[in-house]
Amino acid sequence: MGIKTQVDPQKALAKTLRQAAKQVSDLTIPLTLISQQWFKSNRAIFTLKSHGAYVDLSPLYKKWKAAKLGSPYPILKLTGKLEDSITDPTSPFAVSYILSKTDLFVGSKVGYAGVHHKGSRKRGIPIRPVVLFGNEQVAPGALKNRIKTWEKIVMKYVADVSGATGAPTPEAI
Repeated sequence: MGIKTQVDPQKALAKTLRQAAKQVSDLTIPLTLISQQWFKSNRAIFTLKSHGAYVDLSPLYKKWKAAKLGSPYPILKLTGKLEDSITDPTSPFAVSYILSKTDLFVGSKVGYAGVHHKGSRKRGIPIRPVVLFGNEQVAPGALKNRIKTWEKIVMKYVADVSGATGAPTPEAI
């Protein structure tokens, strides 16, 4: 099941990457840093002690999960497989590829991640996005500034490589 996630609805990161690639042809280093930061900060999803901004679990499933695990939360955690896939880049189910010197692809290979991400009326599962970039309404507060942080990583790298004295603004790149 292919899932398309809009990472950058205002296209700010895409613009920064395009402009940076004009000045520095190989963005492997900042893309690697962005990937590392993505996996590390995803841990915020699994520290939630409530349903957060996600639609809560059904009462029956909540009761079952609490009995099985001691708590129904975090909402996307049952076995830990999904959590590992988006918090541990060494997980066999983690996705982190630098496709070219300017393109990064991150995500999860866990099959049921797509069901949670898109929801399923047939199965009674509401939309609970798994791959978050910070612009989603359900994203925990710790993830709200991801795009801006990633822009800063790219801009600092361009400044360092080009010999600029300070990190440029997105407009200057």
